[in-house]
Amino acid sequence: MALIVVLAVMNGFQNELRERILGITSHVVVTSLRGSMSDYRDLLGQIKSEPEVVAATPYNLCSGYGSSQRGLAGAVVRGLDPKTAGEVINIAGTSRKASSPI
Repeated sequence: MALIVVLAVMNGFQNELRERILGITSHVVVTSLRGSMSDYRDLLGQIKSEPEVVAATPYNLCSGYGSSQRGLAGAVVRGLDPKTAGEVINIAGTSRKASSPI
């Protein structure tokens, strides 16, 4: 019985972790080797026209650092289009609840 309980708990934890990670991570990311894309709207239209594509949204990625008396820390910020981001990632599912263990 203890083994069944442990397996059930671990399976639930694995599913929850998978949903939280995959819920905020895109399956495919298209980037340019030249830096920013000025024609991203045309490319976005081409990507959305593919029959296998369920949804797509543009994003902006930037990095920086901050300093304080305690030290220096790096940060990576990803900006998404708020109108279409919910089609691509699970924004509502990423909010933390008080009773949530993760």
